[in-house]
Amino acid sequence: DTDIPFVLFLQILPVRCGFQGNNGVVTQVFCDNFGEIDTFETFCSVWGTSNESSSIVALAERAGVRTGEVITWTNSEISSIGINGTISEELFNTTAMIQESFTVQKANTYSFILQLLLILFTLFGLSVLRADAARLVLGPLRRMLKIV
Repeated sequence: DTDIPFVLFLQILPVRCGFQGNNGVVTQVFCDNFGEIDTFETFCSVWGTSNESSSIVALAERAGVRTGEVITWTNSEISSIGINGTISEELFNTTAMIQESFTVQKANTYSFILQLLLILFTLFGLSVLRADAARLVLGPLRRMLKIV
């Protein structure tokens, strides 16, 4: 469904730029600035209410997807930065919640196709074995019984 945003939540810390807002939730700030535009109206129904305490369950419910289709990705890294001539180490953290309904749908479709192919391959293999059994076992057995 193209009406559901792929990225449900995005937070970048530490807050260093205006587009991050006060809490680093980029998706929320985006909707605060551009939410009235029709193109982003559907996205902002999910993004506009997200904050740093948003849960997977709440975001999935707002987006209309199952909670199992929402994946949280987090990356934290300590890095040295230079500000005003001083170098200090700071923790950089990125958190994203991504809905994977398209991927789940495709995986289920391909799994179903593979299962059908496996059944067809098995039936073909059994028919080949049946023909081999008739030719290699039953034929010699009939010839042997004709002798007796």
